[in-house]
Amino acid sequence: MAPGNCVCRRPPGGGVLPMVVSLKMDEAPMLRRQQAQSERPAPSPAEVVPASKASDDDVTLDMCSLTDQYSPREKIAGIADPVAISIAGWRALCPPRWSVAGILISTMWVSPTAAQFAKERIVDVIFLLLIAVQWLLVGGFPLRPHRGLWGDPATHITACTVAAGALSLVPNIESFCTLPMLYAFTAWFWWLSLLIRSGARSGLNWIAARRLIIRSG
Repeated sequence: MAPGNCVCRRPPGGGVLPMVVSLKMDEAPMLRRQQAQSERPAPSPAEVVPASKASDDDVTLDMCSLTDQYSPREKIAGIADPVAISIAGWRALCPPRWSVAGILISTMWVSPTAAQFAKERIVDVIFLLLIAVQWLLVGGFPLRPHRGLWGDPATHITACTVAAGALSLVPNIESFCTLPMLYAFTAWFWWLSLLIRSGARSGLNWIAARRLIIRSG
């Protein structure tokens, strides 16, 4: 290929990794306090107040049916990396059993312990690795390689993620980060439609080639 026709691409998805790392750094003091509280000795049996007997009128709440308020950076990570966050179950209160968090943690509605914190860190690391793998595949195999940098939906998703991440760091206007992420959400449907079209075209070309081989043979 001639140098003038070369389209240089940088791996997309770069705005999510530092944003997730910064989120963990902001939460580190709170997590250390919770871990210190979880390591305190358990109260003696004499200090434990017996629970009252449940009556027929008591209402049982399904904690998994409640709606949790996610931070802007958590919402950005979920929209920018839907495949990675679905597999990892990152920050889900009741993650699916087949996800990484579902296998290791099962549910976030438990008392924090040292083992719980260790498992959450494992989920965080796996989520970051899945982000890297997802964007290496998406960026390494562009669906529209001859349309230029902005002809690929992955570029639009990356640009919106970086813009939303910058807005989420500014006080009082962090809620506006949802605007670029709405566009990123639609760009994922654009990418999915291109993937389906590319797969269908490859399948039809393979069938046509097989028929040609059979006829010529």
